Amino acid sequence: MLVLRWGPALDRLLGKTMSEVASKKLAEVKEDEVWLTLVVVALLELTMAEKKELWELVADKAMKFVKKKMGEEVGKMREGAKKIVEEMLKEK
Repeated sequence: MLVLRWGPALDRLLGKTMSEVASKKLAEVKEDEVWLTLVVVALLELTMAEKKELWELVADKAMKFVKKKMGEEVGKMREGAKKIVEEMLKEK
């Protein structure tokens, strides 16, 4: 299983600390690792769309993990995370 961890690269990419990103977590997301997964997938979608063929399979696997943890509402959560990440990138 792929386990994502917060690190300096995400700080730089988002322009936010781990605690700042955690404070924006969607209410329906209870686990930090699920939130981090949603944030990373959104970051890939927003900043690396032109290289989708490089990360698409990893993102699909990540979303299967989210679906397993959270159930069927992953589409809504994915879009919510994407909006939040988009706002963070604009603030950067």
